[in-house]
Amino acid sequence: MGALLVVEAGAQSDGSMSIAAYKGLAQRSPVLALCMLLFLLSLGGIPFVAGFWAKLYVFWAAAEQGMYWLVLVGAVLTVVALFYYLLVAKRMYIDAPERSGPVVVSPLLGLSILICTAGVVGMGVYPKPFV
Repeated sequence: MGALLVVEAGAQSDGSMSIAAYKGLAQRSPVLALCMLLFLLSLGGIPFVAGFWAKLYVFWAAAEQGMYWLVLVGAVLTVVALFYYLLVAKRMYIDAPERSGPVVVSPLLGLSILICTAGVVGMGVYPKPFV
């Protein structure tokens, strides 16, 4: 949900949902870029974010049922997905911005993004109450 909220913030501010709209986002709006990076890492299942625990338990459940082929397919597709997620991160942090000025985010949308970020990091660092 958080990644979609960041996409919405970019669409509202720049009028574009294109991947090119994320070029240089870290220079324009560093907090928004950090939030998006955390969401992308969570989607990829990187440790210390909530998505890691989600993928771990799904793979674990499949392995307990003897579906090792499914775990293998999931692991391979996770690597493929990470490649594409990191392409977005490259656009945000390495590519030069196409527009100048920060991304304008409405207060309610900004609060929603921060709550999602806190949830992703909080559940990733301390998952015990949730699992």
